[in-house]
Amino acid sequence: MPTLIRTWIREPLHKNLIFRVAVREVEAWLLADIEGFSEYTGISKANFSNTPEEIQDPKAEMMRLIKRCRKRHIREDILPKDQYAKVGPNYNERLMEFVNKHWNINRAAKRSDSLRRTMDHLSTFNAIYK
Repeated sequence: MPTLIRTWIREPLHKNLIFRVAVREVEAWLLADIEGFSEYTGISKANFSNTPEEIQDPKAEMMRLIKRCRKRHIREDILPKDQYAKVGPNYNERLMEFVNKHWNINRAAKRSDSLRRTMDHLSTFNAIYK
């Protein structure tokens, strides 16, 4: 990832700025908490990848999984309503609900190296300014 960051930012970053890039899409970090996502959606844990950062299109994978969701209101909010939409009408609201009430960052970090590294960097930054 440092190569990608260098292509986006040519100037040196301020020492107090932490700039991190989620691998592919943030959905990979959300899917890394298999237990939480399974509980939230009612989708069996057997349907999830143990290596979410290797998924080529995490958002598409999330849509594939949500088709199996046992909770109709979640399915209707997250899945696109027509062929032109990429996500459903309440996609962001449902994901925020998942993150706020079910997602466990520590479980997710065990399956997501980029999330774990981000947490490590943030804890270092936090320790400097306490």
